[in-house]
Amino acid sequence: MNTSRPTNPRLNFLRKYVDLLESRFTIPGTQFKFGIDPLLNFIPIIGSYSGLILGFVFIILAHRQGVSGKVKVLMFRNLITDFLLGLLPVVGYVTDFYYKSNLKNMRLLEDHILDEKHRGSGWSLIILFILISLTILIFSFAFFFWALNYIFSLL
Repeated sequence: MNTSRPTNPRLNFLRKYVDLLESRFTIPGTQFKFGIDPLLNFIPIIGSYSGLILGFVFIILAHRQGVSGKVKVLMFRNLITDFLLGLLPVVGYVTDFYYKSNLKNMRLLEDHILDEKHRGSGWSLIILFILISLTILIFSFAFFFWALNYIFSLL
C-alpha cells in the first residue's frame, strides 16, 4: 500500500480490505508481499470466482464513496483482467501474485477522492471496449470461415 497518501477516514476501511486481499503477508527475507486473493486461486473451482466476488465487493464499496463512472469502468477492467489471467492453467497461479487488481483499484479510488482525477461517466471507455470487442469478433469469424474454406478446398 502507498502509505505516503494522506489519511482519510472514508478510505481507511478500504485500505485495510485491500491490504488483506493483496499485501498482508511477506515472504521472510524478501520484500515480496501477497494477500489472500492469490491464495484463494488454489482452491479448485471456487478459487478464481471468490477473488472475483471480493473484487466486486470492493467496487461496490467504492461506489458508495461516490466514485465516477469512469473510475468504476477502470476498476472493472482491472478486475476482469485479473480474473481472466487467473483462469490460465499454471500461469494463472503466478500472475495472481503479481497482477494485483484490488491494489490498482485502490490507487484509482485514492486518485479520484484525494487528487480529484478520473472524472467523467466512463461511457467513452465502454464504447471503446465494445468497438474493440466487435472488431476482434469480426476478425475471428472471418479467420474461422477462411480456415474452414481452406480446409474444405484441400478435400
